[in-house]
Amino acid sequence: MRKTIGILAHVDAGKTTFSETVLYEAGVIRKKGRVDHQDTFLDTDPMEMARGITIFSGQAVFPWQDDTIYWLDTPGHADFSAEMERAVSVMDAAIVVISAADGVQPHTETVWQILAEHRVPTFLFINKCDRRDVTEDMLKQLLDRIRARLSPAAADLRGYSRSRGFSEAMQEEIAGLDEDLMARYFDGQYDASLWLERLGEMLRARVCFPVMAGSALTGDGVRDFLDLVCSLTRFEPLCLDHLSASIYRIRHESSGLRLCFMKLRSGTLRVKDTIPCPGGPEKVNEIRIYSGQRYQSVQQAQP
Repeated sequence: MRKTIGILAHVDAGKTTFSETVLYEAGVIRKKGRVDHQDTFLDTDPMEMARGITIFSGQAVFPWQDDTIYWLDTPGHADFSAEMERAVSVMDAAIVVISAADGVQPHTETVWQILAEHRVPTFLFINKCDRRDVTEDMLKQLLDRIRARLSPAAADLRGYSRSRGFSEAMQEEIAGLDEDLMARYFDGQYDASLWLERLGEMLRARVCFPVMAGSALTGDGVRDFLDLVCSLTRFEPLCLDHLSASIYRIRHESSGLRLCFMKLRSGTLRVKDTIPCPGGPEKVNEIRIYSGQRYQSVQQAQP
């Protein structure tokens, strides 16, 4: 299944490092880049490299489990919120990264409100847990602030893995958001597949927001987190014959070539197709699937 997953955060939460670790684990890159070394996979614009921040949304494509993930990295600085919001409009699900040391920031709340407006299913990852000054008490207090400032339905799933499944504490956490599951839990009728299915339904309905924790720098918890993201996100494309797409970014190459980055929602887009536009019909000269600065030219694209 093809999925568009976006990552968002306040400045210095470790979002770019998180993306680098994901791409490394997925085999897209052989070495993790660093912002201070100006060699990250997605921040390649000269202005981004000079300032050490993400300014433009970037895309990577990689396989994970049985899915193809279209990964959208977004700006974390408030000055570039418009660029971030355009990317949010095409996300199937979103990951909000929060620094364990800095906690919920005002921009985190802004990001949360934008995701709510677009009804995007959302996960949270508490980052930088490898720091010596981050204690379990701090993490518990941060979870309380997340529930107070973002949503009371933030579910503490720290420690989850595909091999171990949900601990008893996690089972109770999830069951607390669903009356039927709660009844089954008290009757001792735990079923791992049912809990996972219901959790996915609650995620998609935005009545539950799974929370995990770890360190993007060391990679701790990142693979388990992405496993959970893939397990819970099941989205079916629109079954329509006509072409439907959303353009979320327009860029011009030095040659003057105009690139329109889009999410195809239904139908099939082919090279040499003519599509209606407000300024008159436009012909599709080339279709590219971008991953970082690299791209693959294809003859057609599907949702």
